[in-house]
Amino acid sequence: MSIIYINPYTFAQAAAGPSATGGDEENTYSEGGFNYKAHVFTTVGSANLVFSAGGEVEYLVVAGGGGGGGTFEGGGGGAGGLLTATATVTATTYSITVGGTGTGGNDITRSTNGGNSIFPLSPSITAIGGGGGASSFPTSAPNTGGSGGGGTNLSITGAAGTAGQGYAGGDGRGSNVAGGGGGGAGGVGTAALPDVAQPAGGVGVASTFRTGSSTTYATGGAGARRSN
Repeated sequence: MSIIYINPYTFAQAAAGPSATGGDEENTYSEGGFNYKAHVFTTVGSANLVFSAGGEVEYLVVAGGGGGGGTFEGGGGGAGGLLTATATVTATTYSITVGGTGTGGNDITRSTNGGNSIFPLSPSITAIGGGGGASSFPTSAPNTGGSGGGGTNLSITGAAGTAGQGYAGGDGRGSNVAGGGGGGAGGVGTAALPDVAQPAGGVGVASTFRTGSSTTYATGGAGARRSN
């Protein structure tokens, strides 16, 4: 999962504005008459983003996605919550947290939620980890999260997402049909229906923040369907 920070400046301003170091990637590009430098954090855990000059930045924070439900008709894992907006930073060090993905369910254990991703401003920018999908054996309900996990044939209703971060998981369906897709940052997961081969996860959200090219983030996981 990635956390991305942007500090823009116009060509006329040269390097005026925020200045920072840190991240797994430091990408520079031009878009719409502005120069951008993106600090991209993808390694799970905490790392520093050091600003030598403050100002206004844009950010995209994405949490870890939830694990898919286990067994035959498991619900899809919900996408990690996604937050994007502008903020003001100061010349200081921020410890950035990147949340990992949840684990999938199996015949013994249920799926788990993804980890939160955090940009520690005041108030803190916290993207909530995606909800784990439901399992039919052992029977477990889907989890709420940034986006909710999908339901299954026994625990049918998909779980809710977090307002402003993601959407609910799709409903499962009884009679050994399928689990619902996990919710995405841009839409609800697909509900299980007899004519749907594998219910898709909810759509994600596209952004050009990372490199200047459009990339879609926080798409929900697909639900599982019994094959026999």
